[in-house]
Amino acid sequence: MFRFWTVQHKSVLDVVAMNGFYQADVSKSPFVLENPPREELYRFLLDAFNKANDFCLNGLIFGFAYREDSQIHGFQDIYEFAAFLRQKKNVINILWKRFCSDDYVILCLDYPEDSFNPLFIDMNDFQFLMPPITILPPYTYDSIARIVTDIRHARISPGELPSYLIQAHLPVIHRENITEVYRMFSLDA
Repeated sequence: MFRFWTVQHKSVLDVVAMNGFYQADVSKSPFVLENPPREELYRFLLDAFNKANDFCLNGLIFGFAYREDSQIHGFQDIYEFAAFLRQKKNVINILWKRFCSDDYVILCLDYPEDSFNPLFIDMNDFQFLMPPITILPPYTYDSIARIVTDIRHARISPGELPSYLIQAHLPVIHRENITEVYRMFSLDA
């Protein structure tokens, strides 16, 4: 099993309880609705994910893992996850603050190894691609080509500014994938 962590609105748990699963839809993403230029990036990720996995999904679930010694690992428990995020606060703080409320929960999700390619991307590379793309060192225009090529080929390579906090993309949350549910925690604690 590979363990991923994700932040979801509490309503996702209601959908899972009612339907047995939750499937995201990029056209209903609050991130896209509040900032429509993000849709191009999200659809690019979705298309690459669908091609890499031979799926036909309408959206992706964003999750977290970490990179160490060129290997991607899942956080084993909430304490390891929280400690790593606090260590990488400068990478995730703005996004985390958006979710840090009683409306959101942290889900620990387990999936069978090799059941899909999660299209891993370093959080700094993902944020660099977030529109509007701003070229600031150490990133260059060549960085765009590297990241896009990696995504298209469903691989991850060392970036210009690795954070080692890895974004993963998940196809669906089934009831049986949910191992634990946690309250949001502050990165300041």
